Amino acid sequence: MSRKAEPNPNAGFPLMAATEIRNCMEALGITVHPDDLTKPTTASTHAIWAALIDELMGISPDMLEGPKAAVAEGMPHPELYTETLGTIMFFSHCKRLADLCRVNDFNLSDLIRPDPLRLRRVLSGVMNFAKFREERAPFHQMLTERLHGDQMRAEELRRKLDNLNADIAEIKAKREEDVPRVAAARARNEELRQQLLKLGTTQRTVSAEVEKLKQERFALSQEHRSRAEELHGLELGVAEAQTRLMRSPDRVRRGIADKERLLAEQRAIKNQLDADLRAGELRLRMFAEIEEGVTALNRVQEEIVAYRDQAAEKRRANAERRDAIRALENQLHVSEREAASLVRKLQDMAERFDKLAEDRVRERERFEARGRELSQQRAVLEAERMAESEEAARLEREAHEWEVKTAEFARDRERHHTELVKEWKMLEAHMTDYMAAMTQKLGLELNVEL
Repeated sequence: MSRKAEPNPNAGFPLMAATEIRNCMEALGITVHPDDLTKPTTASTHAIWAALIDELMGISPDMLEGPKAAVAEGMPHPELYTETLGTIMFFSHCKRLADLCRVNDFNLSDLIRPDPLRLRRVLSGVMNFAKFREERAPFHQMLTERLHGDQMRAEELRRKLDNLNADIAEIKAKREEDVPRVAAARARNEELRQQLLKLGTTQRTVSAEVEKLKQERFALSQEHRSRAEELHGLELGVAEAQTRLMRSPDRVRRGIADKERLLAEQRAIKNQLDADLRAGELRLRMFAEIEEGVTALNRVQEEIVAYRDQAAEKRRANAERRDAIRALENQLHVSEREAASLVRKLQDMAERFDKLAEDRVRERERFEARGRELSQQRAVLEAERMAESEEAARLEREAHEWEVKTAEFARDRERHHTELVKEWKMLEAHMTDYMAAMTQKLGLELNVEL
């Protein structure tokens, strides 16, 4: 009666049934016969592990044969070590896979003398690792894609930084070229500002004087209008006086003389007013021209203000651009730190690979030393095997002799037994006859069963 195997309490995984192991291996694309798990042989176990190494580690049988041939080429008499090297290298890969699956007690006997329970336990660990690998494959793919995306983003940021550095260099060159022009423009702006301040004062003075002249012009216009009305009245008076001349010549003459004198005074006043009016108009035109100049200067001032606004806008744009550049520089620093971290990881991986290469060289040297030791042991074993073969032949001969003697003894015993049986039957017949005779002589009835 078979007993159910108890799980190993030190194992970090449950012991799976043979059917579960078969289902998991079929899910990996590995076909396994039930007898390969319940009644394993060296060949079936080797085939199972070769398929697992190919599926989980990506090491095909051809890849296993290549290093073996390369190692065997540098050794004397490679035909003596080919099988041993193949077994050792295959066991090394199986051991690596078992260690990854937390099966720490995997040894060479699990390959050459497989035990069903041990095979189930080891394959349970491998299937547990395969399930974990399948479950974590999306996360590993996500990390790989994230790393690739970070590398692409860092490369893109490096390109942007190079472009920004080129733009900054170009802007600095333009700024250096614009420094003299900006200094000249600032000096010109300061000069124009001083002129504008003076013109502003002049404009206020001229505006006050223009307003005053306008008031004087209005007053002169009113006075001219009143003088014109008075002159018109005088002309009417002269005309009336001329009509009255016929009635009183002396009085008319005196009146005409008075009127002419008054008219002359009024004309003199009118001429003076006309001269003052022309002078005021001339001054008004001059002030109008000055006002036009001030207006032009105001337009220049507005252009200067607009230029200042544009310069301020450019300064704000440059400040925003500098902020964007600083942000990109910060982002680049972050990316550089991430890239440095990735570089450190790559260096660590390179160091690990170098260490693995050194370990591989040491393992190769150890394998070579072990191969030489095994070759010596093999020679000793060959000698012992020859001696054992001779001893076995001698023992076989002795066994054959004993078999012949045993057969002769058996035949002798068989003949002796046959003779004893014949004698027993003869004695039995003789006894039966004797008993019958004695019964008849004594007159008894006896049932004798021998």
